[in-house]
Amino acid sequence: MERKLAATTIAALDDMLEDQEVIIQINDVKTAWTHGAALQLKGSANIALGTFGWITFIKSGGVVWETGRSF
Repeated sequence: MERKLAATTIAALDDMLEDQEVIIQINDVKTAWTHGAALQLKGSANIALGTFGWITFIKSGGVVWETGRSF
C-alpha cells in the first residue's frame, strides 16, 4: 500500500486485463478520480473523496467501468 503525501488524480487504470474486476480501497482523502474515455465513472462525474472507502471497476471493451462504491 502506498500512502500519498500530495494530491493524486487517477484518470486511467491501464494495467487491467479484459474482463478483470478490481476493488480498490481508498485510505486517504487526497485521491481524486477523473471521468473520461478510459475511465467511466457512475454519473459521468469526477470524484473527489472527503472520506475513506472502496470503489470497484471492471474492464470491458477496452474501457474501465465503475461498478460500485461505498460512498
